Amino acid sequence: MKKFLPLITGLLIAFVIMTSLQIASDSMDISAGPATNREKKRGLFQSAYANRQEYHDMTGKSLVLKDLKAPIVILNFWATWCRPCLGEFPSLVEFDDLYPNNRVQIIGVNSDDLETGLRNINKTIKEYGLKFRNILPQYKNKKNSLFNDFKIDSIPATIVFYKGKVVEISSGSKNFMSEKFQDKIKKLLKN
Repeated sequence: MKKFLPLITGLLIAFVIMTSLQIASDSMDISAGPATNREKKRGLFQSAYANRQEYHDMTGKSLVLKDLKAPIVILNFWATWCRPCLGEFPSLVEFDDLYPNNRVQIIGVNSDDLETGLRNINKTIKEYGLKFRNILPQYKNKKNSLFNDFKIDSIPATIVFYKGKVVEISSGSKNFMSEKFQDKIKKLLKN
């Protein structure tokens, strides 16, 4: 038995080392594997932001996202029938009042059916005091839709861009006045 002890000890040490190396390699992803869903969305959003697509706001004025001058652009996707969307408006309005449009530009993107919902959209904008621009769900043709271009499948949704790059994607109701979000915006504005 004593003469096999060095062999058994050696095998045991080799096993421990191999197991440790396997665990370490599993925790470090050094491969260029397939992009995650979040990375794909980020790429889609940045591409849609950079295209030259023209959209129209509630007043009929055209808007091309890439042409906006503010370093931070926030797209907020909402609908009049969406309670969580309406629930986040007080913090979004308060947030909007903190920053001038040349620093932070908020664009509301409504998903209501334009033919039946225009009155509801205008009522909601007035009721909540939304001063930021709101994009119509469609204008002249249904293909001109931020919802389609950004492939938004649930609301509320918020995408924050800094100089055309996505810095935050939020699904669900958001508190725009949270300390964490405020710190992020202030840090970006210092750059």
